[in-house]
Amino acid sequence: MGMNVISNDELRNKKLKSIKNKKNSQEEENEIEYDLKILFKNDKDLSKKKIEKWCLKKLKRYDLFVEKQVNFFIENGFLQYYHLSDEINIEKENYAIIYTRGFYENYKQIDFQIILPMESSMSLLFFNILNNEIKNGIKFEEEKYYSNVIKGYTISFIKTFILNKKKEKINLLRIIFPFIPGILNMSNPENYFSNQSKINTENFVHQSFI
Repeated sequence: MGMNVISNDELRNKKLKSIKNKKNSQEEENEIEYDLKILFKNDKDLSKKKIEKWCLKKLKRYDLFVEKQVNFFIENGFLQYYHLSDEINIEKENYAIIYTRGFYENYKQIDFQIILPMESSMSLLFFNILNNEIKNGIKFEEEKYYSNVIKGYTISFIKTFILNKKKEKINLLRIIFPFIPGILNMSNPENYFSNQSKINTENFVHQSFI
């Protein structure tokens, strides 16, 4: 993949514009709270009527967006939560907190986190790759190296956590990527890769009751 080279000012303006355009949809996405243990436990053949009834009871709404998100979870077994650092308080600008929920409930696999400020479609691609590997029997653990997940690259994981509303820990495995040209749409992205393990997100509060 090729990498677009733009100035830091252009990058900042582009990110601010992107944040403004996406803010409403991202806020809406993060408001969708799924009680995985209640709705999905031991029930793989959920009817549309049952989903609608549950959503109206728990979320007080049911529309195409909610239906799309619920169907994604039913099909894939996890959800992605995506936050840019401009929206949240973390120690360094221009990073992100991108993480999953559902892997532990479905596979007893610690959920995942990405800190690189990649596009949400790119992070979802990586989460889907991990999902496929888990379905094939792979168990991902901290401080181990995996060379067959992304062709041509070796990734590893470090253990971290965020908090739920009760300030209890939600354990996550942060993916530590090697330098992969093209997955960050910015100039000189090397520092982002080298600092992945240094970003502290342990005061971040997940706004779902899962």
